[in-house]
Amino acid sequence: QILIKINETANKFFTKCLFSTKGSTALSYLKGRGLSLETIKDFKLGLSLSKNDDLVSFLKAEGYEEQYIEKAGLAFRPENKPLVDRFKNRVMFPISNLDDRVVAFGGRSLNSSYGAKYINSAETKVFKKGSIVYNLKNAQKRNKNNSILIVEGYMDVISLANNSINNAVAPLGTSLTKEQL
Repeated sequence: QILIKINETANKFFTKCLFSTKGSTALSYLKGRGLSLETIKDFKLGLSLSKNDDLVSFLKAEGYEEQYIEKAGLAFRPENKPLVDRFKNRVMFPISNLDDRVVAFGGRSLNSSYGAKYINSAETKVFKKGSIVYNLKNAQKRNKNNSILIVEGYMDVISLANNSINNAVAPLGTSLTKEQL
């Protein structure tokens, strides 16, 4: 439960960052992709900041211990160094389980110097990449015709929802697994 609470607290931080003065580039990116403000808020999108420890510092101030922040897949410890954020300068996509609780994140880079275009949280006790489908709970709730549309990624799901197609889901940057099906 603590890992889920940490992820949900992190999501609130990321969302706050997106709608702060530091989020203007990320908001422009999302709006440039055609997303409405309502859709951005509906999917609880956020922004990770560019310093090494923005999230770690916030979570520690909220009372979470470093060991749990690391176990939640949100940070890592370089050899003999302080804990650092896994996500830096990325649009953040919260990944929820079937109980609609945030268990992980996908992050889309806003700057090519921060590594891969998309990365996910590290696998944890509450997040196994090959067993979770992005947006499944929402697609089930909003599904009017009892069907699911499988698309490639986060932005495909969100763009479709932005255009009133609410039954889309996506694997998490992997091949579709039997467990996901």
